[in-house]
Amino acid sequence: MAGANAAGEGAEDPAAEALLHDLLELEFVLSSQIRALAKQVLGGLGLTAPVANALWQLGLGRPAPPMGELAASLGVDPSSVTFLADRLEARGLVERQVNPANRRSTALVLTPEGARVRRELVKAIAARSPMRRLSTAEQRQLLHLLAKATRDSPEGDGA
Repeated sequence: MAGANAAGEGAEDPAAEALLHDLLELEFVLSSQIRALAKQVLGGLGLTAPVANALWQLGLGRPAPPMGELAASLGVDPSSVTFLADRLEARGLVERQVNPANRRSTALVLTPEGARVRRELVKAIAARSPMRRLSTAEQRQLLHLLAKATRDSPEGDGA
C-alpha cells in the first residue's frame, strides 16, 4: 500500500498533501515554541537540556532503567550517560544503584531532591505550555491523536 496514508487516501491527492504540509508547518512552530519555553525554564532551574531529559526519563513512574537502557532512550552513547550521571549525582538529584540480580548493571534512581526538581520542571513547563490554550476536551482529543500518530506500528489501532 505504498503511497497511501493510514486512512487509505492516495499521496497524489493535492488537498491531502496541502493538509499534511500545513500540519508539518504547525508541528515546526509548536516545536520551536516548546524549545524556547524549555530553555527559559531550564535556565531558571539551573539545568541543561541533557540533564533535564535524563530527569524526565527517570521519573516516568516505572523502575529505574539500567544506565545502558537510559542511554538508548536518550539516544546517546553510554559514556554520555556516565557523564550525566556524574553531574546529576554531584547535584544530589540521583543515586547509582547496583542491580542485585546483575551486579554489572547500574541504574540511576531519583533522590527525593531529584524528584522535587523534576516536579518543578514539569510544573513550570506545564504552566506555560502552548497546550494550555486548548480546552480540556481539546487536550484530550489532541492526546488521543498524538498517541495514535506516535505509535510504533499503525496496524491494529482500531480507528
